[in-house]
Amino acid sequence: SAEDEPLTGEELRRQLSRPTMTYVKPAEQYKDTKSSGYMLTVIGAAGIIVLILIAAGVVPISLDPVMQYIFYGVLGILFIVFLVMGVNALKKAGEYKNRIQKEASLEEKLLAWLGEQEQKERLDQCQASENSPEEAYFACQDLMKQMLLGKEPDIKEDYMNYIIEKAYSQMYEA
Repeated sequence: SAEDEPLTGEELRRQLSRPTMTYVKPAEQYKDTKSSGYMLTVIGAAGIIVLILIAAGVVPISLDPVMQYIFYGVLGILFIVFLVMGVNALKKAGEYKNRIQKEASLEEKLLAWLGEQEQKERLDQCQASENSPEEAYFACQDLMKQMLLGKEPDIKEDYMNYIIEKAYSQMYEA
């Protein structure tokens, strides 16, 4: 078959340069995005407050009049950008928080479905039909991919690969 033929240099380069997606759980994305959002928001707000204090003369800094415009302009824009990015990150964290429960229940549902009698028999036949554990792993992985796409056509590839790895290890590596 075409899959067994060796790749040409150009095809290999194209395959290797294709980005691979690694699944990151929404709980991890939530935690990372939330901490980034808080940090950016705090830095932006603190910077703006310090600029206001400098402009009001509470914190004395003597600057050349021309430098004052540059100082306030550049730092003001910088801190406003930090503040906006922080608020956006916190909104994004809220989206991740909403996905945590949805993906957890979908994961549970898909793993249970793959473990049901009919699917498990198909996977066991696939596992038994191969000569080596490595061949069985890849053959069963391809079969699970087809089965999952049939069950959930809109599933993202990185999430599907995560489910396949988890299901395979639960079924055959435990």
